[in-house]
Amino acid sequence: MKLTGLTKDPELPYQPVEVYVNDQKVADWQVANEEEFSAPIPQEMTRRGGLLRITLKIPKATSPKALGMSADPRILGVACFDLQLVLKAG
Repeated sequence: MKLTGLTKDPELPYQPVEVYVNDQKVADWQVANEEEFSAPIPQEMTRRGGLLRITLKIPKATSPKALGMSADPRILGVACFDLQLVLKAG
């Protein structure tokens, strides 16, 4: 995934992001500037077929208003620019 986070130094230097696939935690990311992040999905999850539910938990999501950045009251955490799922033979 290519992500960027709502940040403000020194209060919030990055957004912590917990990545879950079908309720199983697969990664912890620290998202600040636009960057690519990856997480391996356990092979047993893809063998079964069916849906993969990818969940990003962003516990420090906040509003630009709360950070004194603008009047925007929306709760924001990260913005996703791109998502790719790549099947690796193995």
